Amino acid sequence: MPPNERKSEFYADDKDIQDLLASARQKMTTGRLVELSRKRGILLSEEEDREVLVDYISLLPHAWPEMKDLLDAVETAVRTPASTVEQYSVQADSGEIERAIESVLKDRDTMGEAINFVRSSDGSVRMSIEYTEWDPSKARLRQRRVRTAVVEFSPSEAELVLRRHQTDRAEEVAREVMETLAKNKQTELAVRRVELTGVTDPAKRTAFFYSLIRGLPGFGQLVDVDHVDVSRFPPNQTPGEEGGENELDETDTHAMSRRVLLKGDSLLGTPEFRRLSEDGFFIGEARWRVAKDAGEPLEVVVEAGFSDPVEGTGFGFKVCGVYRAKKSGEIAASRDRPSPAERRQLTLALEDAARNALPGAMDE
Repeated sequence: MPPNERKSEFYADDKDIQDLLASARQKMTTGRLVELSRKRGILLSEEEDREVLVDYISLLPHAWPEMKDLLDAVETAVRTPASTVEQYSVQADSGEIERAIESVLKDRDTMGEAINFVRSSDGSVRMSIEYTEWDPSKARLRQRRVRTAVVEFSPSEAELVLRRHQTDRAEEVAREVMETLAKNKQTELAVRRVELTGVTDPAKRTAFFYSLIRGLPGFGQLVDVDHVDVSRFPPNQTPGEEGGENELDETDTHAMSRRVLLKGDSLLGTPEFRRLSEDGFFIGEARWRVAKDAGEPLEVVVEAGFSDPVEGTGFGFKVCGVYRAKKSGEIAASRDRPSPAERRQLTLALEDAARNALPGAMDE
């Protein structure tokens, strides 16, 4: 047993169970509470107040099977995090990458992580990091969440492409592996990222997203843009500079705003978006839907953006879902999850679109 691990002496009392049920209103409806009690041979009425049902069920004895049923019932599906990509000017084969990973595994032996890696037939090395995340703001039984972060290293003759989840843990582990690899090879690492740090023209910031939205290879038909997050530079400040004194017209709502979120249909053509653009706002994040150019009908929903839109750093992207064709050939109304092969193909297409959109935004 690792030195930082101890046998758990935690158990749930009636207060923990009451907090769990009371905090999960959307999942644990009155009907769901009655159903859970019926499984135990206890008949309760759906006409009873929810608070009364919660109090009653929390006082019942709960062995592990009953606790597991409760936890499964309130568990929220974990969303797949956005991904990001970095290109390193270093030549390294799969064996060198694996040796760097093994060295990092030894250094992180006491971190309470489960890290595995596997080499693919194309020479890429994929890491899976399973770890525990704690959220003290939630009810005690919901504070512990098991997460998984993915990091992938794809070597070639010219460079090493690093793809990872856009999470702190994935970034930390990836950085340690790259630093170890650079140390083993006794070389300095130069990295290229999709960033707009040097772009101070709001129109060019927005032009990057226009090009990205319409530049997804094989998906050139724009269906809709339903989510746009726009920002603008603080007064007397450009990326990389400290803010100066703000001189704002407090009667102008747009003048007082630094970031605005728009949701709806066909947002890029709305008067509100045009007014914001005229006031110096630029797109920092967007979600859009595009249709496949040829072959079997398919529509894809993707999103991309910068975690720090003003600085133009922290670019990430994500495949949100797909709309498949019905037997009639029409696109279904419900969104489906992409298959692993579709997700891989679309992720690589988003990478290409982002790289292709970057030069146009950087041109002066």
